[in-house]
Amino acid sequence: MSHDPLHSAETATKGGPESQYFARQLSRWTKQYQASKTREIPDADRLMAWLPDHLPSTDETTICHGDYRIGNVMFHPTEPRIVAVFDWELSTLGHPMADLSYLCMLWHQTEEEFGGVLDMDIAGSGIPTQAEFEAEYCRLTGRDHGLEPFHMIFSMFRLVAILEGVRARALAGNVASRDGKEVSDRTFALSRRAVQMIEAAER
Repeated sequence: MSHDPLHSAETATKGGPESQYFARQLSRWTKQYQASKTREIPDADRLMAWLPDHLPSTDETTICHGDYRIGNVMFHPTEPRIVAVFDWELSTLGHPMADLSYLCMLWHQTEEEFGGVLDMDIAGSGIPTQAEFEAEYCRLTGRDHGLEPFHMIFSMFRLVAILEGVRARALAGNVASRDGKEVSDRTFALSRRAVQMIEAAER
């Protein structure tokens, strides 16, 4: 069975452009991960094997921020609304679910891991659940469905690839941040949670 994302996209989408955005992104981040790999992470290898065979069958094109997360927005000081979005360096024309799933990683990381809410009391905090957040997103955008397992697993693998690049640069002495290696060591937990999503989707 082929695990070439672009080949998988072509096989699934003859006659149309579907899945090309995620196929290109998956190909890029797979190569990035393999180029910066400094140790074995079996769960990350499983993600690379699973993702190409589960590319979405349809595609959409919108402005895609590329790094859309809480840390890249400014909130109004007294009102519940965003007044600015920063760091557009990775912006492109892409699939809206890429931004949504990247933001939704908030629910799959602990507070220590980039300010996530996985270990927080969601019910008592006033923070919506991921399902509630997705439902509101769909209501506001007129969508009839939200994220598929692929979207979340892809975004988590993308972050794994990014963090492994940080680790490789830290080991080479090319990262200014003193905790570059420590941050990258969180890839094991992130990869494991993504694999657990695969297991849940296949039950």
